Order: sequence, then C-alpha cells, then structure tokens
Amino acid sequence: MQEEINVRTVLEVNSTQLKKADEMGAGYASIAPFIKNHDRVVITDDKGKGESIIISIVEYEAMKEAAWERYVSKSLAEVEAVKDDPSTWISLEEFLVPISCSIQ
Repeated sequence: MQEEINVRTVLEVNSTQLKKADEMGAGYASIAPFIKNHDRVVITDDKGKGESIIISIVEYEAMKEAAWERYVSKSLAEVEAVKDDPSTWISLEEFLVPISCSIQ
C-alpha cells in the first residue's frame, strides 16, 4: 500500500524536499515563469558560478527513463560478453537457493 504524502509539510525523501509552490512564497513566484517556459533553469551566484539546476517534471522523467535504458543496455552488454564462457555459469541449484530462502 502506497503511503499518502502530506504536501503541506516539507518531506525529505532521499535528499529531495517536497513543498507546495504556494508555500514557497515570493522566491518561487520570481522563478516560476522560467521553470514553466524552460526544461532546465540554472541558478548562479553573483559571480556566475552555477549553484543549482531546476528541471521540470517532464525533464526529470525523461532523465530517469534514459538512465534506466543506459543501465539495461550496460547490463545486457555485460551478459553478452560472458554468455559463452562456461566458467561464468551457475547450476540450477545455485540459482534456486536464493529464491527458496526468500519464499520461506
């Protein structure tokens, strides 16, 4: 069962803070148009050094999907590289041991 998130409270989830836009005050209101009109907004300090990047949810989802595709592609390449080497194979019994332990 998925836990309901109270958006009126700032939550920390893997270093990510969730907060309603209207609770962020004037600071958010000043950058909201940039965020809505661009996929990425880079925030710099007074000297032009980048401090933060704000991305849209659409951009974030695309980045997650691309990262997953890279992971799967890399994993498949690793399997392809060793599939013909019998020393990398395991027996059916070795494979089933973790499965049978998790069922109990």
